[in-house]
Amino acid sequence: MPGLFLNLEIDDFGMSAVILEKGFREAVAKENCRILFEDLPADDENEDIFTKGLAFIAEQIDLSMCSAAVVFIPSSKVYFRQIDFPFKSIQKIKQVLSFELEPHLPHENTKYIHDFHVLDIAKDPYAVFSGSILGTYIRSIFDACAQFGIKPAVVAPSGYAAAVSLLQIKNEADPFVFIDIKENEYTLVLVYNRQPMIVRSFPSTLLSPDKIFSSIIQTTTGFRQRTQIQTGFNVFVSCRKETDKARQIQTALEGVPEFEKRFQSADDGLPKVLTLEQQDSSQLLSSITPEIGMKYFFNFCKGEYAATDFLKRNVKSIAASLTIGIIVFMLAVFSVRVDVGQLKKDVKAIDNEMVQIFKKTFPKKKKIYDPYLQLKADVLQKSKKARDTKGDKDVNQVKDVQAIEVLFELSTTIPSRVDIEFSRLNLNKGRLLISGSTDDYNNVDKIKSSLESSALFKKVDISSATSDKKDRRIHFKFQIEI
Repeated sequence: MPGLFLNLEIDDFGMSAVILEKGFREAVAKENCRILFEDLPADDENEDIFTKGLAFIAEQIDLSMCSAAVVFIPSSKVYFRQIDFPFKSIQKIKQVLSFELEPHLPHENTKYIHDFHVLDIAKDPYAVFSGSILGTYIRSIFDACAQFGIKPAVVAPSGYAAAVSLLQIKNEADPFVFIDIKENEYTLVLVYNRQPMIVRSFPSTLLSPDKIFSSIIQTTTGFRQRTQIQTGFNVFVSCRKETDKARQIQTALEGVPEFEKRFQSADDGLPKVLTLEQQDSSQLLSSITPEIGMKYFFNFCKGEYAATDFLKRNVKSIAASLTIGIIVFMLAVFSVRVDVGQLKKDVKAIDNEMVQIFKKTFPKKKKIYDPYLQLKADVLQKSKKARDTKGDKDVNQVKDVQAIEVLFELSTTIPSRVDIEFSRLNLNKGRLLISGSTDDYNNVDKIKSSLESSALFKKVDISSATSDKKDRRIHFKFQIEI
């Protein structure tokens, strides 16, 4: 159904599914369920665990309502790296990123899917922060969803996605450390200059609240040492529900703002009191829809897994663009009609002025049909009558030279050893215009001298002689009086 999509969150223990309906401000949950992998039937050992899980979910909620899905995966499945490049071009980075990351990834000769963004920090302008995941893992998710007619539009690491979603909600939050608490793992995301720069994930079974405190201090201290940027960090704690462990972590982290305050400069524009704030991870993740366009968001639906139904994914944007286009077109038509009306008024005024000029010039003319044509004809007639005898004699004395004579004279006058190509010959009332090309400037002078030696040509002038870099020839123009 339009507006409905599947929000699927995968962890090491199971899968949480929510059917969400996109609303004006936020998505509204219609149906939801949680299944554990240990409860899945073991009747077919060859069947993929994701396919089994979705089949179990389909027995509890109606997946046929959804055609698109947003899938969140454990951050521990993603390999986050920060790597330097000698350039900042996005296209160039896309071309070489897989080769640069290959030595830093655990499995050789294995297909990975990558996403990245370029970090903008003063000390390291060409640093790139990337996330990589096994292509087989993404293929398993897509194959499982395809069994139910669903195509994932987003596959993203859960903790990282929640941190990026928080950036959209907290417009002024920066810098900060984001802790996402899940049953199976904790994810730590360090954000500076409103850009995620460091991501670390830890198994929840191996990390106590006190160790989380130490991990935050180690991460912020390492960032300051590596970048030489002295700043304090706020802390946001995200969890799905209030539990004893979540409260213990909250209590253990109360000392972080006080520790970070020591590195806060009076000139850095940050609040004097750093804070520890709790966020609802369910709300953060439910704000991510199939049409997501968040900055710095990692989405592993790339290449063969990229969403192809452009119209469906961008129907709202296309509709808005069409509406704006129609409004602009209507305004343009209205403006043209106004301009045409004004032009008609101006033309009519000029016509009236032309009639008055014609009447003053030829007062004896009573009938006026077309003042422009009549004025032109009468002026030409008057000019013809006004020609003096000397002018007529000069015109009649122009020698009637045939074009064949000119061509013969050119062929006999110009030496055959001269490299010359004619591109244009124009003969009109005793004047000859010649355009062409030769191989050097000396030949231009030789051609002029040859033409001047002819009895047919009275005066020879060089109009122009220029060099053309394309064909490496000298292009010339001659004006000749016959």
